[in-house]
Amino acid sequence: LPLEPSLSRTLIAANELGCLPQALTVAAMLSAENIWAQTS
Repeated sequence: LPLEPSLSRTLIAANELGCLPQALTVAAMLSAENIWAQTS
């Protein structure tokens, strides 16, 4: 995954602390360009 270094460090720390699934969700949302869907 192409991530910013700060997000990579966060995921490594989250893995060590046992909260990787939650951190992956946050990292995915921060990495997405547009998280809002438009309905027409």
